[in-house]
Amino acid sequence: MKPPESSPRSFGSFLDAVQGSQEQVPATGQVSVKLLRQLSGGPLPVQDLMQRSGIPLIDFAEALKQMRQADLVYVQPSSLGEQVRLTDIGARVMSLGEL
Repeated sequence: MKPPESSPRSFGSFLDAVQGSQEQVPATGQVSVKLLRQLSGGPLPVQDLMQRSGIPLIDFAEALKQMRQADLVYVQPSSLGEQVRLTDIGARVMSLGEL
């Protein structure tokens, strides 16, 4: 029996598209580690953190969102704009070892 041909609506096509998009974007975990390293030296304005990290805007925003949800960082308004800071949990994570 011949296997069904791949159509735009097939699961195989969907899986190929998802895997292809994952190869183009760094894993959020890797991005988060990079941002945590940047913040281990102290709080940074959001724009400075993004520029220093060299991470594309979409990846940066997603990683920052996930780190906030995990209570690793918080964003605090200041006279210099919004500052990203490590929470106590984020600081403990960084102190556990070299990330």
